[in-house]
Amino acid sequence: MMPLGEIMAEVSGEPFEDYVNRVIFEPLNLNDTRTYMPEELHGSELAMGYSPMMRDGTRETVNYFNANGMMAAAGFTSNVLDLADFAPVFNRFGE
Repeated sequence: MMPLGEIMAEVSGEPFEDYVNRVIFEPLNLNDTRTYMPEELHGSELAMGYSPMMRDGTRETVNYFNANGMMAAAGFTSNVLDLADFAPVFNRFGE
């Protein structure tokens, strides 16, 4: 885990993913947002990534990548409905 995740776990006294679930995801009802990418959802409930366009105009699918070792920096997954619910949080910073 990245240093921020380690700091959050140390200060909160609970694992990073539990803290984020309790303090962020649950209060905002982000039911399809996670601190990890479940491999079984890759390409079905979670979008499939694609490579840059090849010279022949095609693109290859990107293989699943387990980002658990850096979950505090890059391991989050979500869907468009949860992201739409989360976006208004940023509009409150000016209040």
